[in-house]
Amino acid sequence: MGTMSRGRVFVLLIIVRSLAATASASFGCDEASTCRSLVGYKPQYRTTLGAIQTLFNVSDTRDIAGANGLPEWTPRDHTVDGNQRIRIPLECECYEDEGGLLRSRSKNRLKYKLKAGDTLYKIGMDVFSGLVDYKQIEYVNPDAVPVNLTIGREVIIPFLCGESETVVDIPFPVCSTMVRNDSLDYPLLVPNGTYMYTANGCVKCKCDAANNWTLHCEPSKLKPTNWSTRPSMQCNNSSNMYIGNTTSSDSHNVTFCAYAGYGNQTIFPTLATQPTPPDINLMNAEESRWWIWLVVVGGLIVVTILCYLIWRKYITEVDRKWKQNKLISEIGNSTVASILYYKAKGNRKDGKTNHEMQIFNFESIVTATDNFSIANKLGEGGFGPVYKVFSITS
Repeated sequence: MGTMSRGRVFVLLIIVRSLAATASASFGCDEASTCRSLVGYKPQYRTTLGAIQTLFNVSDTRDIAGANGLPEWTPRDHTVDGNQRIRIPLECECYEDEGGLLRSRSKNRLKYKLKAGDTLYKIGMDVFSGLVDYKQIEYVNPDAVPVNLTIGREVIIPFLCGESETVVDIPFPVCSTMVRNDSLDYPLLVPNGTYMYTANGCVKCKCDAANNWTLHCEPSKLKPTNWSTRPSMQCNNSSNMYIGNTTSSDSHNVTFCAYAGYGNQTIFPTLATQPTPPDINLMNAEESRWWIWLVVVGGLIVVTILCYLIWRKYITEVDRKWKQNKLISEIGNSTVASILYYKAKGNRKDGKTNHEMQIFNFESIVTATDNFSIANKLGEGGFGPVYKVFSITS
């Protein structure tokens, strides 16, 4: 990110370079130099793709859609929220300033029509999101008096691509291409996740890292510009392959008809070979199998835990009944215990056990404990003294 005069205006330029060049050379400004760039624009308020296209004088909304990875059928009224960053494709060129120094700026000198309440500062900071300094607007429009701007008049908006002789270079990974150096669109540099139209709109090229970082081009569905007819896109030495077509040459490589650029009335196709890209469907299938195994293993773990809990409950119940039977067996010789057991066992109504507590009168208890004899006292419990009894009658 570079800073213009007064340290308040920022220009975000992503200079798209090939992967091999990202760590070395920067854009050197000379009279013949140009470079493709992407400007990060953040509208102050909600707007549309068509309004942004008009504001920046971009030839087609598809160019903005491609720079942002949006579908090519994205309509002009597609909403862009306030403060949402959107990339604008621009082309930079070199020019000579008043001091004779070569500097870089936008090749497309767009114009802005003044509206009520506009000032040069507001145009630079608000309308164009700080991408241009008001002093630069004033410099390229010397007859526009800042204190007396005429509504409806057009002023030139100069986008500077860098400070002094150096462009703000932010290397952006792009796909490799087969484009010849004599092509009118050389070097064709398309960043990952974006696409663009070239060859007068006849060819659409897309960069996807999943495709071995190789640019994939195919005939577009657009009407050609500057050409009355669409040139042939058939590869030489191939009777049935056109730009974008692919065929398997062996298990490790594929042969495809690649785009190699264009000339005045010609498009250059060429046959090329590249390693077979990973099979996305196979990768997805393998990933799905892992999920299936994960679900199966998880299900088995849940079933195992449930079985263990059921087994523990069964063992606990068996142990409880065993202890109960043992207790009854131990006190089975006691007449009172036998009477109580059989009374509880026989206390059923309609085949259902009545779990209500058995009630005995006081006289029966006095007789059974020999008038609460100390000799029959077993000890003290939580509810009082405990006595041994020999017989009881309810």
